[in-house]
Amino acid sequence: MTVRLFFFCLCLAWAADARAQEQRTVNGRRYTVHIVEAGETLFAIARTHAVPVDILVAVNPAAQDGLSIGEEVLIPQDAVVKKELKSAPVLRNGELIHQVRKKETLFGISRQYGIDINQLLERNPEALQLREGMEVVIPVAKVEGAPANVLAPAE
Repeated sequence: MTVRLFFFCLCLAWAADARAQEQRTVNGRRYTVHIVEAGETLFAIARTHAVPVDILVAVNPAAQDGLSIGEEVLIPQDAVVKKELKSAPVLRNGELIHQVRKKETLFGISRQYGIDINQLLERNPEALQLREGMEVVIPVAKVEGAPANVLAPAE
């Protein structure tokens, strides 16, 4: 048992180290160093690190001609684009209201709330013409009363 635990901890430490990325400062600017792996493209690296491709090319001019396995690509930390937080739905008159954002689809909204597209359309027939800023009512299950057998939490 002790040998298995030791082996598990060793594998866990190795896996954590494999994804660790070096940080480097060049001319007062902080960079993350990405080591190119087989099959990676400049676009994929830019998307992974949330950095525009043109900034990667500006910092790594040789990358424009192609990438080699094991090559170091510097990713400027100050160029990382912060992802926009999704707006939270609003509870109004006992109904959940979702405001549609740019490029959202019925499928995406239905998956976000774990409901079927047909349920969404039953409540919002106008959602066939989905537009940014539109308010969509999210169907929620009604709960009638409290459950009969409620157990006290364990102490």
